[in-house]
Amino acid sequence: MQISEMHVWFRQYAQQMGLQNVRAILPEQIDNLINTSIRDTIDEIVRTNIGTTNDRVITDNSKIANINALRTLYRVKTLDASVSSSISNLEDNKYSFDSSNITNALYFVDFAVRYVNINDANKKSRWFPIRVIDDSFLADVLNDWILAPRLRTPVMVVYKAEESAEQTLDTAVATAYLAYKAVMDNPSSTEVQKAAALTAYKNAKEARTSHLNETQEITTFDIYFGDNESIASIAASNKIYQIRCSYIKKPNKVQLLSDLGSGNVDSDLPEQLQIPMLKHAVDLYRVTVQGALFANQQNAQANQQEIARNNARPENEGYQS
Repeated sequence: MQISEMHVWFRQYAQQMGLQNVRAILPEQIDNLINTSIRDTIDEIVRTNIGTTNDRVITDNSKIANINALRTLYRVKTLDASVSSSISNLEDNKYSFDSSNITNALYFVDFAVRYVNINDANKKSRWFPIRVIDDSFLADVLNDWILAPRLRTPVMVVYKAEESAEQTLDTAVATAYLAYKAVMDNPSSTEVQKAAALTAYKNAKEARTSHLNETQEITTFDIYFGDNESIASIAASNKIYQIRCSYIKKPNKVQLLSDLGSGNVDSDLPEQLQIPMLKHAVDLYRVTVQGALFANQQNAQANQQEIARNNARPENEGYQS
């Protein structure tokens, strides 16, 4: 369904639900409601499909899982590992990479890794699953006898690394602010000095904001492979070849722009989710309208009650002898 059809469906359904003045809503407001409803729909599907399951057994309910329901948003990215040393020679038995090559990811679903022989590029292993754990449990898992990472079952932690560039920009903003404050507090400062200090402070803040906007989506992944003492020869003769990442991408932000002479942005949700999503968007609008209507009704009722009380009072009330 195209976005223009969604707008028509939204208005018709809203009028059927009793919102006769829905024609007063602007197209931009409908776009915002639809975009909010799209995210709510995705979150609900993911939430209802997340649970503790045995990943070694494929059950019937997996046939209608969040992967299938959100198939138009499901993506798979295979990354080539940029490492030449063997697994046993990795520093701290760890390999790190970031999501700079994984664009527009909303939820990371699954990771897998496979290896290749250092001396023979044709000897590639099968894919092995990577266990994604919370970083707060990393130390416990690394020292656990059973859950410790191995070549066949490595573990991964996901986080956003604090960058030295970010710290430098924070320091620059603080320094510029102190300089600006010192100039403003100095009674002998000229207007030119004040304007220059203010400009330097604004530039420092803009540089920091621009850097954060560019790097806020970059996620760091650390994969731990363990000691592998029992298979030391295999770990010494193989290196990381590829990492397979499956994820759910961010949905399109729909926009109706044809009336402005530009191209529309349609929804990329699966067709079977579009009607429930639009119904939810109408419900969001109803809550907004009815909430304001209820408040107006309460105010009108209070005014009517006050008028009724005033009319019921004697005209000479308060002046009786």
